[in-house]
Amino acid sequence: MELSLREEETKAGMKYNYQLKMQVPKDRVDVERILFQLNNRHLIINVIDKNGVSRFFGTMESPMKKTGKLLKPSNIESYHGWEVVFTGEFSQPASYASVGSGIPLPMPDALE
Repeated sequence: MELSLREEETKAGMKYNYQLKMQVPKDRVDVERILFQLNNRHLIINVIDKNGVSRFFGTMESPMKKTGKLLKPSNIESYHGWEVVFTGEFSQPASYASVGSGIPLPMPDALE
């Protein structure tokens, strides 16, 4: 999974644009069915990195959105499968979860 953040200064203040990109190998019916069920849904995504840091992307008011595309190149050795992208635009950075509770922590005053 790849995470990117683009900060943008606007007249209303900072805007935080997140993108989570992942690849799901192979073209399979069961995977396609699950991915299609995520279309037009309001998503809040909890990501836990390899260091155990947990963050929440999306809120009820500003959810993440899913897009995807199936990649089937003509070259057999190339990657084939789904590229799934979750995007969201927020007025505050993604929340961290407090250790052990799963409850999002408020952002420190220095960032507000």
